[in-house]
Amino acid sequence: MNLYRRLSLEGIRKNKSVYVPYILAFSFLVMSFSTLVSLAVMEGLAKEYGMQHVQTLLGLGAIVLFVFSTQFLYYCDGFLMDKRSDEYGLYGVLGLDKRQIIKVVCLDSLLVYAMGMVLGICFSVLFYKLEISLLLKTIHVQAETGFLPTMIPVVITFLVFTGIEVLILFRRIYKIKRLGNLELIKAKRMHKKSSLKIGVSALLSVCLIGAGYYLALKTKNPLESLQIFFIATLLVVLGTFVGFGAVTEVVIGFLKKKKNFYYKPQNFTSLSGIVHRIRQNANGLASITIMSCAAIVLLGSAFSIYWSGDKILRGIFPRDIVYSIDHKIYSESEIEEIKSQINAGLSKGSYKKKDDEKIEYKMEMTQIESSNVKFVKTFNSASTALVVIQTSDKNLKSDEVIAYSKHDVANELNIDGNTYKVVDKRKEFANEKAINQMSILGGLVLEVKDLKNFKLGDASLVEFEMFNVDGDPNLAMKDVRANLKYDIQITGYTDAKAEFLAIFGALMFVGTFLGFVFIVGTALIIYYKQLQEGYESKHNFNIMRRVGMTEEEIKKSIKSQVWMVFLLPPSVAFIHIFVAFFLINDLFLIIGMTNTFDKATSFGIIFIVYLVIYFAVYKITSKAYYRIISEK
Repeated sequence: MNLYRRLSLEGIRKNKSVYVPYILAFSFLVMSFSTLVSLAVMEGLAKEYGMQHVQTLLGLGAIVLFVFSTQFLYYCDGFLMDKRSDEYGLYGVLGLDKRQIIKVVCLDSLLVYAMGMVLGICFSVLFYKLEISLLLKTIHVQAETGFLPTMIPVVITFLVFTGIEVLILFRRIYKIKRLGNLELIKAKRMHKKSSLKIGVSALLSVCLIGAGYYLALKTKNPLESLQIFFIATLLVVLGTFVGFGAVTEVVIGFLKKKKNFYYKPQNFTSLSGIVHRIRQNANGLASITIMSCAAIVLLGSAFSIYWSGDKILRGIFPRDIVYSIDHKIYSESEIEEIKSQINAGLSKGSYKKKDDEKIEYKMEMTQIESSNVKFVKTFNSASTALVVIQTSDKNLKSDEVIAYSKHDVANELNIDGNTYKVVDKRKEFANEKAINQMSILGGLVLEVKDLKNFKLGDASLVEFEMFNVDGDPNLAMKDVRANLKYDIQITGYTDAKAEFLAIFGALMFVGTFLGFVFIVGTALIIYYKQLQEGYESKHNFNIMRRVGMTEEEIKKSIKSQVWMVFLLPPSVAFIHIFVAFFLINDLFLIIGMTNTFDKATSFGIIFIVYLVIYFAVYKITSKAYYRIISEK
């Protein structure tokens, strides 16, 4: 066993330039996962009002991080395995059998796993209090918390990452058993071949990505967007991995046919080198692209929601106090008594109403097909929340309506056996979201001449009132609720603000947390890609020196190749994000975010920040690449 341990430790020491970043990344993922799980099961947070939703979001974030960690560590370990494959093959040539080589290979991985796990757990314990403070500040909540996490998240983290390590060990064992010693020695220099021809891969990739783009662009209803989002994302991810290299090769093949362009020394060597680089690193480039998209979407969405939180609340709760009374549930005398109790509650604190607004309405869930309005029992992607209100227009006739909708409305509407002529079409009714929160998913408001006698299925008359107060809204709400003897729906801006901001803050925290994790993962894959390309290109550039190319020509060729390959992932990511934004924009309507400019601005800022980080990572990691190929 001493021999195996010595071989493993010596191998890790000699290759510390690749093992140290991997160990740090492993420990970072362990710390991040442990932190999310700790916050998701924290008892002090669970006691606070509305925090169940926050902890659910944290739990979902932990699941996303688990999936990412599995894919990321599996990919990075593959690079480590390839990096030392010739060394493992040499062990076989020197006399070690397959079983002994497997022991060395597994011990390598287990030592790295142990170091990463111990560091990660230590970091999670060390920064536990800081991370909790950041979360509580983001969600605007005060809660009792300890200085150390409980054992539950530590145990869960240990089991999850041990499972990932077992998967990695199985892959290592399989590779050693499958390849002979000579194949292991040549593994680094063997060209990776796709199981599909380039043309087929490119066509399949275009079809998959095209299908994803089509779904994203054709979907307009928010509920449909929610259903389509994951399908479209899966299609684009598969298309990116299947044909990232193939599509690029097809484009470069087209450039090669232009003889005036291709048969120039710099272009000739650059294009040939780019094809080789992309063919060998297609999966790495695709991974960078997808992780870049994930980071931008998460961070852009998180900041959009957090910055727009107050606007969303003001749309749904325009006043300090908002309530509604259904005539189907309460009699006329009870309704008058409820109003009297509300006013009496305000009088206790000497509060006066300001900006008072009253609206009577009827509402039904419908499905509109051309001019026919059908009543439905359940809400789905084809449903429309139909609200009917009393008009103030004295010239409006009994068979005429004024329509408010963001979508096209027919000139005539057949409702419950009656036909109504649409005499005016307007884009938006000012307080539609306050009256009916489901209207953000697709609403239609009609002004009619006689609301009380208007036939709308089983809909009953609802009285809605909203107003501000000239004092503390929280105290006013407490006095009103204390005086009320009836269980009616009464809330308001200040009353709902704490719970909503907690949820928006949790989305901000989880989105930023995962976005940062994806950026770190992207940086490490770029670093490994630079090293891998450096080792692969070193031999090729030595040949260029021997055939007479000057150092200046070689440097120009290197720079153009590196830049073209380096710019591919952010360029493809930009196209993916641009198309995805149309779908994401519709998804945001579910929570009341209707301002497209605010959302686009958030995504634009995040993308610029991402590019700055991406270029900084390139400048840092490219030094390792140039150092390797400069060795003669």
